[in-house]
Formats: sequence, C-alpha cells, structure tokens
Amino acid sequence: MNAKYLVLSFLSGACWGGVAYLMGIRYPGPAIGAGVAASPVIGLIVGVLMSPTYKWSTWARVTTSLLSVYIGATLFGLVVGAFRVYKASGAGMTSSPIFEDMASAWYGTTIYFPALWALACLNHFLLGLVRRPAPEAPL
Repeated sequence: MNAKYLVLSFLSGACWGGVAYLMGIRYPGPAIGAGVAASPVIGLIVGVLMSPTYKWSTWARVTTSLLSVYIGATLFGLVVGAFRVYKASGAGMTSSPIFEDMASAWYGTTIYFPALWALACLNHFLLGLVRRPAPEAPL
C-alpha cells in the first residue's frame, strides 16, 4: 500500500464527511460535527479495509463498494454516538446512543443507497487507479 493511496483515502473520507454533513443538515447539533471531523480517519480505515479488493474483478469491486458505504456509515454512527455519550457523561446516560446513531446512519444510507453506491463506485474506481500497479510494458 503506497502513501499516495493512503493520503487519497484520507481526503476521500473528508469528501464523504461533506456528503454526510449535507445529508444530516436537517439535524443540527455538535454530534454530527464530531462525525464529520472524524470522516477523514474513517476514510483511511475504509481505504485500508478495501485495499485488497482492487485485485478482484470489476463486478466484485462494484459489489464491495456498497459494503464500504455501510462500513463507513457504521463508523460514522459510532463516532456520533460516542460523542453524545461523552457529552452527557455524568448524566446517567448509557451506551444506547451509540447503537441509535449507528442505526440512524444505516437508515440514512439505506434511503439514499443508489446515489451513495454510485458515488462509492466512482470513489473506488479513482482510488483503484492509484492502488493497482501499472501494467508492465512488453519486451
């Protein structure tokens, strides 16, 4: 895995954070800001997890790109929920906001999955151009 791929995964996560912000703009509050702030790291994690898939066939990469959307949404919901628990610590709050926010992220992802899947396919196609080694020149 090269450094350029990791940097682009980090930047890709930042772009996905912008998408998440636009999707969640109707739900203002500091919690979604925590998820958006963590999005570059989430993009890096998803990039590392999806790195082996660039060797697979195109159909398999298209299918796994949807999986990457749900992995990213899960991590986003985890961060948002953890932030809410942290902010309310001492108020007797349990860890249930973490699961609620993860479920909310899955729900939002499922509603918009055709558009998000298309974006993920484009994202992984572009990252795959950097990740895959260039073909060898014939001798």
